[in-house]
Amino acid sequence: MKAFKNLIIRRKLASFRPVFPHDDSTNVDNIESIYDDILEFTRPGLYPESATRAAWKLLLLQIGHGPTSLLMQALAKRPPVEVAFFFSTLMSTCMNDVDELNYSPYREEGPAMVSSSSKEMLVLPPVLGFIAWVMTQVDWGCKTVLETGILDMLLHVYIVFASLSDTAVQDADLKEALRGACRLILVILGQSLEHQTMVFNHPVCVLWTGGYSPPSEFGGKYYIQDRCASWRRVDRSYVMRRALAVYRGTLRESEKDVADLCADIVEFTNVLFYDSEIIDFAFLVIFKQIVSNGAEHLINVLAKGSRESTVRVFSGIIRLWLEHISMQVEDEMTDNSLTPMTNSFYVSDMQRVPIKVIHKTFCSREKEVVMMKIMNSDASLYHMLRFATETAKQNATVRSGMLGAGSLALALTAFANADFRLSSLDIVPAPQGPKSEIGKSVNGETPLPISPAAINAEASTLSFFIHSPKFKKSWHGQRLETRLSLCSSLVFALLGRDERPDEGYEVTRALFRKAFVVEL
Repeated sequence: MKAFKNLIIRRKLASFRPVFPHDDSTNVDNIESIYDDILEFTRPGLYPESATRAAWKLLLLQIGHGPTSLLMQALAKRPPVEVAFFFSTLMSTCMNDVDELNYSPYREEGPAMVSSSSKEMLVLPPVLGFIAWVMTQVDWGCKTVLETGILDMLLHVYIVFASLSDTAVQDADLKEALRGACRLILVILGQSLEHQTMVFNHPVCVLWTGGYSPPSEFGGKYYIQDRCASWRRVDRSYVMRRALAVYRGTLRESEKDVADLCADIVEFTNVLFYDSEIIDFAFLVIFKQIVSNGAEHLINVLAKGSRESTVRVFSGIIRLWLEHISMQVEDEMTDNSLTPMTNSFYVSDMQRVPIKVIHKTFCSREKEVVMMKIMNSDASLYHMLRFATETAKQNATVRSGMLGAGSLALALTAFANADFRLSSLDIVPAPQGPKSEIGKSVNGETPLPISPAAINAEASTLSFFIHSPKFKKSWHGQRLETRLSLCSSLVFALLGRDERPDEGYEVTRALFRKAFVVEL
């Protein structure tokens, strides 16, 4: 009996397909009853899922076409609770399709960007346009769409937006159409005196700066603070997806959008508001951007931050960089110690040892990928040194924070090898308990900075090695000159502008002067 009933539903829906899409002036017989049946089939849980999806497919096709007067007439005959449920299901159906198109943060592989012209994305601008029309043309419009979650839908769209490709002209146009539709809804809601409090208290009103005039100047200190406060109220899955969009993307957005992305990633390193998985991944995102392209936009964000945030961010960056340098040194030592004979013995011996499978977190796997990609890469070192130098030039607050984090250690890492291992800069073992992988953040503590004493000890060692012909041979010719030049610039940016006798860096200044022969 149930199978027979489902067959009747499928046949009825199949008979409706030639009707859609249509104009409002269509002369199709019984068009009102067709809409009544379709709206009935869109109610999830009452009919087979295949029937519900088929009904929604017809309605979305019509909404995308434009004319919706007949749909609104059919909705007007239904009780308010069913109308509200219709809009709630409309929003969730669209976003569920987008989520199926988009990749999971924990999937091994996935597209770096999502095409704006995919069928799942194409439906969003007309659906949002339809919702905006309802808000302006129907008395109950604003109240109903607000209560059924339009602000949450816009936030969801905002999270996906950073992953949308705009390299093709068609994709760029569709992406702007989506932005415009979201902006229109926020403007309409913002003009409703009855609902302004609810609208302005939602995170999307601040995060999507193009939607409605932000409460403070774009890019300023208070604007960034407002963004940070908004992210702290957002579901963690959205935070992770925002970070993933930066990690897998290439920051091809507009200058304003890229600045927002960088400000958000810095916020996600705050141990007071985010868990260790998000913090570790945020640091990895920052690290990857720096070693890949220098992260110029990140410098502008850090320039507006506090000393505490600078210490936090650079402590995490330095810890990751030291981990990378440690891997390079170990790799060099392994290569030097293995002759062809010992290497053959080593491999054959390893073949007899059973391999233990270790389950690693998503962040751990991605970190290994990044580390291996930049192994022994001069370009990544140069990017790191230039980034630190330019950041130190921004203002005294940032420079003080960088010194507090131990950023002078970055200059020392330029000469790390099997002889100069920077053993004093090893990460100090942390107490047992919950911790993040990067910087040993324990129970809400920020990543530990490198101590000045450890930096001075390694600078003293380098000042001896750097004048040894055997040591300098490792970076013969231009590589040595480039390293010395970049390190000198970084040291000057950190120490050369402040000549106060009581600053506490007199010994450090003398040691680095001897190591890099720079005039401080």
